[in-house]
Amino acid sequence: MNVENTFVITALQQTRQHFRYFELEVPAQLEADLADVDKVAARMGHTYEPGKLLDRVWDALAADRDPVTDKAVAAQLHADLLWKQNLGPALDGRISREKAAAITKHAPAILKAMAPVVTAADKAIAAAHAVIPGLNISSTNAMTTVPAVHATAWAQARETAIKLTRAHQVWELVARTARLVKPTSFNAPGLPGLVFAELSPDELDALAEVSAAATGSSGADPWAVALVQAGHRLNYAADPAEYNDRAQAIADYRAAVRQAEREAYERGTAPKAVTLTRIRSGQVLDRFSV
Repeated sequence: MNVENTFVITALQQTRQHFRYFELEVPAQLEADLADVDKVAARMGHTYEPGKLLDRVWDALAADRDPVTDKAVAAQLHADLLWKQNLGPALDGRISREKAAAITKHAPAILKAMAPVVTAADKAIAAAHAVIPGLNISSTNAMTTVPAVHATAWAQARETAIKLTRAHQVWELVARTARLVKPTSFNAPGLPGLVFAELSPDELDALAEVSAAATGSSGADPWAVALVQAGHRLNYAADPAEYNDRAQAIADYRAAVRQAEREAYERGTAPKAVTLTRIRSGQVLDRFSV
């Protein structure tokens, strides 16, 4: 089984598994398209056994049939030809591509379906921070410092980190299968947080710092624990283009800061202030400055 096929299988398994956890339904049309692919794949097993051409010719002659026009002989000839092409791996690859195409087709519906999960997570985070100063969900031991009356809010905040972790797993697998983000999009601590919140460079750095030092909570990734503990309000990037914009804006800002620092070094002066404005459809979304 090739790497591509393994990745697609993982994307489907994780989506189905986590949607059950979220009590969500996988888009019905996606399941229907996948079922169509599986039907074709199942027919791959209905092939003739190779290497039986002599037997088929003998059977035809024994039955007083012309081997040249005999259907069984012709079928065996085709079977032998297909077998010699070693089509098995190629067909496995085609199955993978067909399933990836189905995921790509329905990626917007899959990702949008998780929006209510993020909305509920945002409310749980805000509720926990409203009653628990310095919220810490990094371990079950942290709960011992929380008043009993707020134990439910603490537990829900901890569960929220798990939900965000699983939502991101689906989001990344689907978005990468559909080639909506780069494979290296999440190669630094904290970056998954941009899927769920619009963070400034300083906020992302703080999140990455906490995330890199954290060990995570049972079932939750360190970045998710850090995001919940920071208390950021969530704004879900159901469209990967929004995540790409967020990540690119921060990358552009950091590049501008480095350029300003280089120019200041060459001049022997203090760096000039850097401001980066992110605009979409003529509307200012945010500004970063230092």
